[in-house]
Amino acid sequence: MKKMIVRISALCLLLGSLVGCGPKPEELALQLAEAVNEQDLDGALALFAEDAIVSSVSPEPFYGKAEIQGWLEGMFADDFKLEAEIESSDGNLVYEKDTLSMDSMSFYGIDTLTGNSQITVDGGKIQAIKFSFSDETLADLQSAPFVAPEDLIGIWTVGTFIQFNEDGTFRMASRLDDLDLPVSEDHPGSLENWSYDGMVMTVRAVETAGESSSCTPDQVGTYYVRWAGENRDRLKFEPMEDPCGARNGGMQWGNWAAVAP
Repeated sequence: MKKMIVRISALCLLLGSLVGCGPKPEELALQLAEAVNEQDLDGALALFAEDAIVSSVSPEPFYGKAEIQGWLEGMFADDFKLEAEIESSDGNLVYEKDTLSMDSMSFYGIDTLTGNSQITVDGGKIQAIKFSFSDETLADLQSAPFVAPEDLIGIWTVGTFIQFNEDGTFRMASRLDDLDLPVSEDHPGSLENWSYDGMVMTVRAVETAGESSSCTPDQVGTYYVRWAGENRDRLKFEPMEDPCGARNGGMQWGNWAAVAP
């Protein structure tokens, strides 16, 4: 019997789809949902083709396994949960109804979100995912109290200070008076570029000075930005990824209180 199983398994590996031994497209879709819910990064990545594309709610798609890994890690950090229901399949296409939950949405009073995924499978691997929110969820998101870019403009503090400018830069310093001065050894801190898509901030160093501000321009950080006060007078930065330890520690240290305006 063992010899027979081994022979059948070997035949599946050799012939694949010709004998129908590989997982069906809908099975791959459900395997992905299971891996995501278990936060099994390796298991989830193994389901994707090397050149796979994921089009989610982000402005730009995620191309290839390296970018898809970052997408998955971001979801895991947000305690993302997925309930997937296969609605139909047509050859290599799977149409899936999704019910989602994540910490960042719960903070805004949205416990569940719904949407639809179109999953393309080729050669036993997921080649593409296109996700879109349902009309009901889009209405919920439009009324949710997200931190808007204009809400960030001004000065915030948690002991150290940060000033967001309208030109897409921010200045961090240990003293309030240093925010208006160029970065130097006499006035240490950092000048960073920032961009924000309504939920995730991306930052990159421009100039740094001082041991506590040792970020280099190639050290890009990404953070969830949330309101942390009942009257929206506190900001919370939760690192998704940041190789710069100095900035990482500073950004996530407590809830930032508004100084100005």
